[in-house]
Amino acid sequence: MKQVVSIQYNYYTLSWEVKQVVNPPCPSNSEWMLRGDYCYYYSAEIDDRRGWVEANSYCMDNGGFLTSVHADGENDFLTDITIRKYDYHSHWIGLRTYAANGKYSWSDGTPLDYINWSSGEPNDFNGEEECAEFYVYTPAVPGSWNDLNCGDKIPFICKKANGNIAPITYPPTPTPVGNCPTGAFKFDNRCYQFFGEDTADRVGWHDARTQCESLGMQLATLHSQQVQSFLTTQLKTVTYRMWIGLSDVTTTGQFRWADGTAVDFTNWNNGEPNEAGGEEDCVEMLNNKDDVGEWNDNACGKLNGFVCQRNPDLSLPDPGDLPNSCTKTNYVQYYDSCFRVITSQSSGMSFQDAQSACKSDGTDLASIIDSYEQAFVETRLHIMGDNPLWIGLVDDKVAGEYSWVDGWPVWYTNWGQSEPSRGPGEGCVAVEFDGSWDDTDCSRKLMPLCKYSTGK
Repeated sequence: MKQVVSIQYNYYTLSWEVKQVVNPPCPSNSEWMLRGDYCYYYSAEIDDRRGWVEANSYCMDNGGFLTSVHADGENDFLTDITIRKYDYHSHWIGLRTYAANGKYSWSDGTPLDYINWSSGEPNDFNGEEECAEFYVYTPAVPGSWNDLNCGDKIPFICKKANGNIAPITYPPTPTPVGNCPTGAFKFDNRCYQFFGEDTADRVGWHDARTQCESLGMQLATLHSQQVQSFLTTQLKTVTYRMWIGLSDVTTTGQFRWADGTAVDFTNWNNGEPNEAGGEEDCVEMLNNKDDVGEWNDNACGKLNGFVCQRNPDLSLPDPGDLPNSCTKTNYVQYYDSCFRVITSQSSGMSFQDAQSACKSDGTDLASIIDSYEQAFVETRLHIMGDNPLWIGLVDDKVAGEYSWVDGWPVWYTNWGQSEPSRGPGEGCVAVEFDGSWDDTDCSRKLMPLCKYSTGK
């Protein structure tokens, strides 16, 4: 039986001849639908929206891939199912391109022998659309395709051969190795380079992206607090703001990374993004001491510095060790301070023993005097395995009044939620795995972060 249905979507009225076909469940999994030799799965419209990479991983975990489409009949089948059963107009399919080659291919490796792009697509809008969505409600033909930013979280369609139940696995992607170009800094197997020291080098967001690409790099994308902290450490002497690769140029209010990766971490300044004046579509990192590294949306034409990123390269020469004027062994310099994590006792030590260990080294448990040093400590914490560390803040003199053991004034704090809690036996301060401070039991076993200041 066939039925012509009319669908109102925005300003468009669409007509589609729906084939009232009952598709049996897949024998190996009743949540999948059987058609011929293949089974198809539609994710939950509300509860299971994912970026393209995450969606394809889900399909692989269940024995398939994001669906490929190889004929009008298969495309019409997907259109029928979507119109009859699902309200959401857009689903990921397995077609995508990579900036390196610009050619589209199916994630399941089958030939690209059929296409059904909507008129004018793919258009790589704003230079950030590399993945294909199956788009039902269009002003042209239902079931046509559109390219979209791969990080957008939308429903998806999986496809697998009937009988496949085992997960599909590939060897893990090798960790990038090698060195960084001159002027770039390496962190977590990625190279980052800052531009804009000269006023003439500061540009708008789109020009910043173009300049990064001309160097074989991309505007920086940030997916963790650890990377954010590292970039923040580099802003101590910077007097201008920095573009990163985030914008809502394509859709107001929906921020996307220019490289199509998922927006799984943000660091907005208080009250941001605010789309002030209705024309703030691009994202910058602030450089003021009180909100350094935090994000703000601004007009894309504003002249800023910018941060580019790339993978390291084995063909690049080893830059050697970073400059380090610390006179004590195993200490790492950050401006006028030198830091070391003492790892001689892998099980850790109490706060008192930690301070004694630092004293034996001619130093103290570390004070943290500003947001820049906090960011640096977070990078050391990450390098040491994200294990909490003792710092030199304690309330051993007056209950509830914290002071640094090295005598520095308490100018800056980074307490975690509901801290300091001042519970029984607490009063010694640790930096937790996320960088927040916790007043905790002084007998807790942690490794010490020692510090001495060359500028004191």
